[in-house]
Amino acid sequence: PAGKVNQNESGVEAGARETYEETGFDPHCNIGNTKSMKMEDAENGIEHTFPKDTNGPNDNDDDDDSDHSRLITWNELTEENSLRYTEQDGSGKLRTCYICHGVPEDFPFAPVARKEVSAVEWHELKNIPSKSFAV
Repeated sequence: PAGKVNQNESGVEAGARETYEETGFDPHCNIGNTKSMKMEDAENGIEHTFPKDTNGPNDNDDDDDSDHSRLITWNELTEENSLRYTEQDGSGKLRTCYICHGVPEDFPFAPVARKEVSAVEWHELKNIPSKSFAV
């Protein structure tokens, strides 16, 4: 997903909003299916805090969650998980990408805004043309 930062919006907030609008996935669990997933986890006794590292989600107790199937498997977007680069297409535009670790491959991705992406697909990073995506 890509887009512009709205007035009074941080880059992280814009990244989460654009991701939700274009894919239906809100990494901060404030709206849509991810909010429902977080609420269902809470009903099962799994309370989440999002860590600042990239090692995966955490809950606020040290007990084994084996009795419950955790629905929230990702970290929220943070500045620490951003990649900044300059477009090499001659425009020189500075871009920021936010990496959300642990997104479930079976999430029901679908745009919620009109005229957005038509398909969401998973690709191996090694197969993405690096000159096209600043990888």
